[in-house]
Amino acid sequence: MPAPMEREGSEYPLGNLVADAVRTRTGARVALVNTGSVRRAMPAGPITYGTLYELQPFQNELVTVAATGAQLRAALENALARDAAPDAHVSGMTVTYAPSAPRGSRVREIRLADGRPVRDADTLTIGTSEFVATGGDGYEVLKQARMTRLGVVDLDALVAYLRSLPQPVQPPRTGRWRTEGK
Repeated sequence: MPAPMEREGSEYPLGNLVADAVRTRTGARVALVNTGSVRRAMPAGPITYGTLYELQPFQNELVTVAATGAQLRAALENALARDAAPDAHVSGMTVTYAPSAPRGSRVREIRLADGRPVRDADTLTIGTSEFVATGGDGYEVLKQARMTRLGVVDLDALVAYLRSLPQPVQPPRTGRWRTEGK
């Protein structure tokens, strides 16, 4: 790492990096990673397996869920439920939200990486952890979607993803969560 990747704020490059690893390894259209699964910052310089293990120590199995756009929207609403700031990281999409709107109606728009808006009736594949897919951290809506186990844990996916990137690894940009009007 050319510079440290901190674990600060509601959306940060390290969380986006983990979400990108999940999406890449699962082959899903989008990915959703609960912030609680990112347990430490990454220091500058060479990264050891031990550091990555401290970053993702839970050994959560990665899964895909076949969900509707409405279920994805409900999951993203859950990520905004606590303090109207994102409590999850995403990949393959941008989410526009209104922090001052009532809970359950903060997500204004979801756009895929290709710019296409997600409609409630759409069906798409979400890459995530088994913990999230089975309702952990309040993601109950994802229990309604068809889950496919992949037989790989989050840490192994992150290691493989980091190895596939040009070195030194550059932090991904933020801005996947956008406040309405900005």
